[in-house]
Amino acid sequence: MCDRLKPVEAKGTALPAYPNVDDALRLVLDSLQPRVPAIRASWNSASPFHYAVIDDFLPAQLAEDVDASYPVPHIDGWDSPTYTHQTKKFSMRHGFPPAIAQVFQMLANEEVRALLSEITGIPELLDDPDLLGGGLHQILRGGFLDVQVD
Repeated sequence: MCDRLKPVEAKGTALPAYPNVDDALRLVLDSLQPRVPAIRASWNSASPFHYAVIDDFLPAQLAEDVDASYPVPHIDGWDSPTYTHQTKKFSMRHGFPPAIAQVFQMLANEEVRALLSEITGIPELLDDPDLLGGGLHQILRGGFLDVQVD
């Protein structure tokens, strides 16, 4: 098993991951496909920059599993660099609980990326298997992260 997918301690009682990532993927795709025109219109009309809110993106049980398994900041696996422009910010790029690993696996799927390309008009979106700048993030009370302007 890849290090990125090894389980870690979660904030609550660990719930099992969604029974089958392929089933969850099919539910996501089947739910989103008929809504693409409306989501694309929302994306294109958003201001001052493009964005879209996609209600019910994940199956409810998978979303609840992700919430229940989100790792607490005091466990191993979190990086916590402090720079001038960020403090008390934690990030994690590997060692995810199963439900979270499933979501990252789904988002990297070629069909999901194609659907997101169709919504955004950005051709041939790529996944980032190393999650550089991605993964999980949290900022603790009293911390901050400045806006990146480059």
